[in-house]
Amino acid sequence: MKCCDLTAGMLRTPVTFERATTTSDGAGGTSKTWNTLFETRAHVRNVSGSERYRAQRLEASTQVRIWTRYRSDLDTSDRVVLKGEPLQIRAILNVEERDRWMEIYAESGVVT
Repeated sequence: MKCCDLTAGMLRTPVTFERATTTSDGAGGTSKTWNTLFETRAHVRNVSGSERYRAQRLEASTQVRIWTRYRSDLDTSDRVVLKGEPLQIRAILNVEERDRWMEIYAESGVVT
């Protein structure tokens, strides 16, 4: 999708972006918690879905493309929550390198 193909009216789906914080548990270990980085609205499209057999169990995953307004503070170690389901961010693209929109490739069914 080109930059000019996107409009604010297409941003219908609420999404939350989260960043992991690692804290010491006091016993020599650590614990990972996810904190809200920001909430916004986005244009979301399901790209594909698949199933695979790993470790003697069936795992399903879904690939999703998300378009939203550009933010420079997001990276692939963050995650996006879409309708209560966390998705691992796989790639973040600056659409046409114009700092107006970003295209995010995310995947569900993977460890975050």
